[in-house]
Formats: sequence, C-alpha cells, structure tokens
Amino acid sequence: MQKFKAFIICILIILINSCKEEESYVYKCEDGAVQFELLNDDLNPGASLKDPKNFDIDYEVIQNDDELYQKLFIHYLKKKIDFKTKSLIVISIENVTRASVMTQNVTANCARNKLTITADLRYWSTPIGGIDYVFAIVPKIPYNTEIAFIPKYIR
Repeated sequence: MQKFKAFIICILIILINSCKEEESYVYKCEDGAVQFELLNDDLNPGASLKDPKNFDIDYEVIQNDDELYQKLFIHYLKKKIDFKTKSLIVISIENVTRASVMTQNVTANCARNKLTITADLRYWSTPIGGIDYVFAIVPKIPYNTEIAFIPKYIR
C-alpha cells in the first residue's frame, strides 16, 4: 500500500510539472552583428504595410501571425515565421524616387536596448516616388527594443 501511494504521488508530481506553461523565448542580447533572415528569402519580397505612417522613415515590429496579416499585404509568403522565437522588423522609407534594397545588416547595442538596421539602397531609373521597405526576421525581441535605420544610397 505504501508503494502504491508513493507511485500515485510521483504520477501527480509529473502531471503537475508537465502542465506548466512553456517559458516564452527571451532574446539574449549580444553586442555586434545579429543573425537575421529575409522575408521570403528576398531583399525585396513583394510585401508592404497596410497602413504606413506619414513619416519619412518608420518601423513596425511584428511579434505574431495575427499582427503579420493585420499589418502587412503579402503577395506570396514562401515560409512560415516561427514567432515563438523570432520577430519581424518592417521599415518603411518614403522616397522621392523608389529604391531597391541591395544589401543589409543588423547590429545590436545591448546597453541601449537597440537594434540598428543598415541597408544599401539603389534608386530605380524612373523618378517615381513611393514607399520602399526593408524586412529583417531577427531573434525574438522585447516590445520595448528601439529600432534605428541607416539607409545608404548607392549608384
């Protein structure tokens, strides 16, 4: 009888511990270059914000699937983003002449709780104004992370 009680107690402890919620993924900041992915594995993936702000440069941090489809028009999504471990940063830039992203990188400044995205942009040959976008899928970041963007226009 004593062994049976011990067995039942062990089963209850296992059940209680297995019912605990998973801890949410927390980004462990390290200064310097941040590994990132491109949306649709493309520098210019054919997506845009549904409601871009009226600023020259603005950004959105998308943290889940609901926000992804509420905030973005995506013509074709090639891969699913794992929002448990990743965040999508979308930067919108209003240009007098449209531009395409040629290269980009992401760096972290942990003391300032800041990510900086730099991108080389090449102007189109036709002088048509509009909004261009830079996308970066980064390790999951907190909502209060500051995002900075530094564009460099190349010929």
